[in-house]
Parts: sequence; structure tokens; C-alpha cells
Amino acid sequence: MKYQKGITFRERVAHLVYGNDPQLINSPTRRDQSILTIEAVIAICGLTLIQGNFLQGLLIYLGATDAVLSFISIVGVVAGASAIFGGYIFEGRQRRKGIIVAMILMARLTCSLVVFMPLLFPKNSPYVIPTIVGVVAFCYVVTALADTGYNSILVGLIPIDSRGRVFAVRNKVMQIVVPVISLTAAAYLDRFGGSYTGFIVIYSIGGILIICEAIMLSRVNEPIYPPSKKFSFKVLPKLLKGNIPFCVFTAEMFLMYVFIYISASFNTMYLMKYNNFSYTLITATSVCSTLVMAFLYSKWGRLSDRVGGGKVLFISILLRVAEALSWVLIPPVALKFLFFVPYALAAAAGSSMTISLFSRKFEIIPEENMTVFIGIQGAVFGGATALGSFLGTQIKQLIENSGNEVLLSGMWQFRFVYLTGAVMMIGLSAFLLMKNKGPKV
Repeated sequence: MKYQKGITFRERVAHLVYGNDPQLINSPTRRDQSILTIEAVIAICGLTLIQGNFLQGLLIYLGATDAVLSFISIVGVVAGASAIFGGYIFEGRQRRKGIIVAMILMARLTCSLVVFMPLLFPKNSPYVIPTIVGVVAFCYVVTALADTGYNSILVGLIPIDSRGRVFAVRNKVMQIVVPVISLTAAAYLDRFGGSYTGFIVIYSIGGILIICEAIMLSRVNEPIYPPSKKFSFKVLPKLLKGNIPFCVFTAEMFLMYVFIYISASFNTMYLMKYNNFSYTLITATSVCSTLVMAFLYSKWGRLSDRVGGGKVLFISILLRVAEALSWVLIPPVALKFLFFVPYALAAAAGSSMTISLFSRKFEIIPEENMTVFIGIQGAVFGGATALGSFLGTQIKQLIENSGNEVLLSGMWQFRFVYLTGAVMMIGLSAFLLMKNKGPKV
């Protein structure tokens, strides 16, 4: 790659990060977009250490049941139901950044402190795990509320015709950095045999990164928000009645989330607890995903900007089907050799869905009362996730209660759950094709 003579190091970095895209490089809001990218990278590194595999690992260490592990894997999305109140908090405010930073810092920093909860109770206390789950759920609720305002900052600073590419850049950088953090932490934890001290060190580093994230977010300029009045739930029926396309899209996405999360909440539990994957190997599966995602983000972003988020979202659903079926077809004895297959498919589906869902929903959501509509979708998607996880748990327990040794030896209590989700997503895809006569989600 050649640069003009005299170009500064900062400009070279900008050309590298933004892929020589002149619209992104010369954007009048590039400073804020770059700060938001750095903030997102720091945030995901911190969250990687205090949530996901490491949170489940901590709970397994403390003796959590399968029901708790399943719930904790989807509690963040379920907590999104609280986002419906985000409009009440932010709508009508022309200054939102301060309260958003405060809410995110409080929630995520508190989440990093759950590792110290066992020290507050007597040894083997039955209240430790419920307390941790309750605190984590509360933190997710506050984060979901803050995210409605955070999204209005993103939309206010990123032009509509470049959102797909900007978010592709943000997520690509995130996926390049995260593997280094997660693999290092996993290797450290395995080195100490998954000890409690190891968890304390990892969570403490995560807390420091969360503080750094809040500092970066506070440096972003406050965008100009569309004029709006203080939101009242009395006007909600009128808003929904006047935005039928939004209601239809949200209903379709409700079904999509239900079908995805029938099985999605079991992945880490299935590998770690039932197939004895180490923290390092579990993290390696995540690295497999992040590498694929980093490669695909820019391609999905360009495709989304060119053909629209709806068509890319339809592709995402088909990729989710392929992922679920791969979990069904790969027997447990072959997982350690073929684990990269479902994770690669999940990466393709996740990267396309991240870009397309963001683009598509803001193609439909009106600027006026934006945080209200974001909150409604958060509530609907959170409810769908909870319903999907509940259905998946019931199917799993039904097979386990049957006591059929053939089914249990083949881990069909999990594989049948994946099959159920895949079949339902195939039905949703067929419905969307017939309704739209093409993938116009």
C-alpha cells in the first residue's frame, strides 16, 4: 500500500483501518467514529473477561446447575426487554452522553465485582450463585437501558449511507483484538487449574478496561438529536399504529430470536461441561469465530450498503440454519476435531446479522421517538430470547427425563434441541420467501 509523500502516521492508520474508503476517511465525523471504535474495542475486551465463557466458568467452579448456566448465557438478551423504558429516560433529552456513560460504567464495573461475591458469604453458602445471577441480571438491565441512548449517539454521528461500512470497521477491529485477550486469559486460567485466584485476576483486569471504556466514551461529541417531546406510554398505541412496517419487521424478528435461542444458550455448556473442553480449547473455538468474523465484516458491510440490510439479514437466517444442523450432525466424539465447523458458520451468521440487523432496523425506525422504537425492539427481542431458551430447556429435560441411554449417550438431549431450532428457522425462511416473493426481510 502506497501513501502520498508527507502523510502523517495518523492518516496512514486511518487509511489502513478504513480500507482506503474515501467516504469514511474524509467523513466530517471521523474523529468521533474513530473514538467510538476504540471505545468499542476496549469495551469488548473488558466484557470478554467478565462475561461469556469466563462467567460460565466461574459459575461452574462454584457448582451452578445446568438451568443456571443456560439462563446466564442469554440473560443479557433477555434483559433487553427493559429497553422499552429507555425511551422514557432519553426521549426529549438533548444531553444524553453523561447519563449514558454513568449507567454503562456503573453496570459493567459492578458486573466485574461479582467475582468477589463468594468472599461475602460463609463457605458453601447456597446464596452465592443466586446473588451473582441477580447482580449480573441487574447489570444487564441497566446496560440495556443505557444502550437505547447509546444507539442514538451512534445514529447521530454515523451517516446513514455509510453505517454498514463503519460498523464493519468497528467490528472487524474488535474481532482482531479480542482473540489475543481471550486466549491469553484462558491460557492463564488453565495454567492455574481454573482456580478462584485466577478468576479474581481476570475479572480485575476486566474492571480496569471498563473504566478505560467510560473515559473514551466521555470524549465523544454530543450529536444533535431530532426534536422530540418527553415520552409517555399513553402514546405508544398511536406510534405503533402509525408504523406498521416496523411492527411487521419486529414480529418477524421475534420469531427469528425464539428459534435461534431454542439452542443457542447451550453451546458453552455443551462443550465445557458435557464434552470436557478446557478453557483454552473453548476460547480457541471463539478465536475461530472471531477470525472468520474479522474477515467477513467489511464484505457484509459493503453488501448491506449496496443491497439493503433486509437481504443480508435473510442470508443470516440461512447461515443460522446451517450452524444448528452442524451441531446435530457432528457426534460428540468428533467435536474436538470438527468444532471449528459450527463456530465458523456461527461467525458468518453473527457477522452478517450484526451488520444487517443494525442497518435494517434503522431503515425502518423513524428518527422521531427513535429511542422509544429501539426500546420496543429490545423488549420484544429480550422476550423472544427468554421464550426460546425456555423451550430449549424443556426439550432437553424431556429427553433427559426419559432415561433413554441410547439418546443420552449420543448427547441427543442437546442435538435434538439444535435440530428443533433448525427446522423452525427453515419454516421462517420459507414464510419470508412466500410473503415477500424474495428475501426482503
